[in-house]
Amino acid sequence: MPYNQDIVNETHKAHKHKEEKTMAMTNEMIILWESVKLMNEGIIKGTGKFTEAEINGKIEKFEIPEEIHTYDRWKKMGYQVQKGEKSFIKFRVWYFTGKNGKSEEVEESTEKNKHYGKCYMRMTSFFTINQVKPKDEEKTA
Repeated sequence: MPYNQDIVNETHKAHKHKEEKTMAMTNEMIILWESVKLMNEGIIKGTGKFTEAEINGKIEKFEIPEEIHTYDRWKKMGYQVQKGEKSFIKFRVWYFTGKNGKSEEVEESTEKNKHYGKCYMRMTSFFTINQVKPKDEEKTA
């Protein structure tokens, strides 16, 4: 999932105003922000690809971090976490509890998939691309 330029800009705007609590961050924005922090700390790698974002009124260029996703998201994308892999990346993202009481990670909200229920933040584990393999590869092994 390459990061959409609008999400990059909104992430920086939201984080800039975080202290004022004027903007809520979506899961996609939280994941991008945390990924950049993890890359800067040397925990995950960069992709070698760069993008630009407006930060404090200036256009700044920064490297796009490698993809990280939850177990369920990798599964939806056709990947399987490799046997024995442990998540070393954990941070809070939004989850939704619907009428049936089942929790699920909140995807980007649109008119079509409006959520009615309770949203809350939950500590979630993430995996990098190096910790997963395509499901087709697993069946042939």
